[in-house]
This record gives sequence, structure tokens and C-alpha cells, in this order.
Amino acid sequence: MDRGDPLKKRYGHTTTLWDGKLVVVGGSKMYNRDMKRRECMNDIQIYDPVGNVWEEPIPNGAYFEPRRHHASCIVGNHMVVNGGLNDKDLYLNSTLAINIAGLVDKSNEEQKAYRWVQLRTENQRPGNVAYHACQLVVSLERYKYIKLLSLTSLPDIRYGKGRVPYEGIYYFGGRDEIGPNNDLYVMRIGRKPIEWIKPRTAGPLPPARYGHSMNYIPEKGILVVFGGRNDSFFDANNSSCLDDIWILVLERMEWCEWSRTERVGFLPAPRYSHSTAVLDKSLYIFGGIGDSNYCETRVYAIDMMVRTYGGEKIRFDRSGGAGLSVPTTQKLGALGELKSILAKVCTKKMPAVPAGVVSGGASLLPMIN
Repeated sequence: MDRGDPLKKRYGHTTTLWDGKLVVVGGSKMYNRDMKRRECMNDIQIYDPVGNVWEEPIPNGAYFEPRRHHASCIVGNHMVVNGGLNDKDLYLNSTLAINIAGLVDKSNEEQKAYRWVQLRTENQRPGNVAYHACQLVVSLERYKYIKLLSLTSLPDIRYGKGRVPYEGIYYFGGRDEIGPNNDLYVMRIGRKPIEWIKPRTAGPLPPARYGHSMNYIPEKGILVVFGGRNDSFFDANNSSCLDDIWILVLERMEWCEWSRTERVGFLPAPRYSHSTAVLDKSLYIFGGIGDSNYCETRVYAIDMMVRTYGGEKIRFDRSGGAGLSVPTTQKLGALGELKSILAKVCTKKMPAVPAGVVSGGASLLPMIN
């Protein structure tokens, strides 16, 4: 049993990684029949897997509207939250930030002064949106100094191979009052004021979707989008859920689909509202919802060893990291088997885990008791 107050049951929250801890923000309680609405939450819960402790720091000042199905990201010591749905099922367009480090520092006499701040930004922003995905993207050289990043300044570096043309928080997909979209926005950080852009991309666009996942693999300079849902696909495919994999090659800002004929092994079923994480350059997929039921409690690992597009091959080597390698796409079994595998991984010397590698409302870390 975890020490500290137990975490309130919720769904539609976000979980991000900061300083080796999991930061849970918002979400919704179950449907309240008396109030005839889903009551959303606006709390911050932090889990320390080393001490097995939950903590709820209380921000002060500006009001943070309760929400679910929003997008969250860590930039240095700041948590950034965008969009979501409120108690009245209205789509939100606000972008807020809070200094997590200052909020949890009990030795800081000004601890209670840390509060949610509405970010001032320029140019067109995503607008009212929920069920979208976001990831912090910076060049590999700058990624080595991930803890030194801030919203308004970036460490000076010498660019090497694989430069990222637009560094910042990438937002993709989601839905609004009209339906799902396949829009790509970047909130460019390291400048004043913070700037939104909608970059041009090459290649075919991924189909519009919501409830998908997106992860950044800095060693290869790519974003990986998996799954999601689009209700308009049901008539043609007899399914609203997706199991496709799309890769955005950041150096060229080019979209490429990893076709089903190039995949081998145990393929995960179409799903949305799942969770993903990157470990040792493999993409792990857990949970989610299918067309008619919740997905089985198994974890899938996609080992993207070779990906070919435009005559170029990108190879994902098995060296470094935790030393865990999963050939092709492997089904890792139920929760007990997953704990056993992760326990072996965690006994090895692990590299510093960068912020933002976790996507969705859950993570692999809480499963280790």
C-alpha cells in the first residue's frame, strides 16, 4: 500500500515524468447521476516510486479550471497544460503552466506563491481541443541538458546531425465540437513571447484522430503516432478505432506511415485512450478502448529496428539504455509477467530518463511494487 493519501479514482487525466517522479494532473470522476454530469478535477498528484509515496502539493493564486482529456508536458521544471473538457463538456483552449520544482520544495518559504499561470503566446493556437497528444521536442544535443530547459530560454549548443528545425511542444490531432482533426501545432519555447506555429509538412498526412498517443525518440529525431479513433471510419471499415503507426521525421518535417506489411509479430488491436512509453528505443503500448470493449491487460513492445521510407533506412539499435531488447513486435503477457520483466530491467544501470517520454493517462512505473 502506498504511503500518503490514496490517489482518488479518475480517468481522462495526464501523467508526465519529472525528476524521476510521476505527476498526475486533472481527470474526471465517474458520471454523477444526481448532478447529471461528470465532475472534473484540477488537483496535482505526485508519485515518488523510490519512497512509494503520493503527495498532493496545493498551488496558490490563479484558478485552474478542472478538466479531463487535456494534454500535458514537462519543460524543465514547468508543467504545461493545454485544452481539455470541463464539467459541462465544453472544449477548452487555455494554455497554463506551473513551476513544479518550486511547488514541491518544502524548504522554500515562498512555496505557496507558486501558482498556475496563463501563458502569453503569439500567433494562431490550436483553439478549443481535447483528446490531443503532445511531446516536448528539442535537438539531441540540447536533449542532453533537458533539466536546464525553460519556457523562455534554452541552453546554447552546437548543432550536429539531425537538427530539429522547430524546437518546442508539438501538439497533434484531437477533437473539438466539429470532430477529429489531424492538425500539427508547435508551441516554440526558448523565446519571449512564446510563439505558436503551424509548420508545413511533407508526405501524406495521417488521418484525423483523437485519443491517440505520440512519443518522441530523440536518438532518431522522430515522433511516433499510434492508434486513436475517428468515428467517421466505421461505415467503411466496420471499426472506428485505429492501429496504424505514423512517423514524423523532424529534420525534414516529413510524415511516413509504417505500413502493416512491414510489421511482424503480435500486432496490438485497434484502440484509443491507451498509454505508451519509450524504453530502450522500443515503444510500449498498454490498455485502451476498442470498438466494443476495453483492451486486454497486456503490454506490447514495438522494436522498430529498421524503417524504410524515401530510399532511406533508419535503424534502431539495441545497445545502450537498460539493455532490454524485444525482437519485432512482442506481446509481453499479463501484469505479473510485465512486473518480472521490468524488475530485471530496473536492476540494471538505467540512464537518466528524460521528461516527456510518457504519453497518455498511465505509465509503466506505478506497476512496479
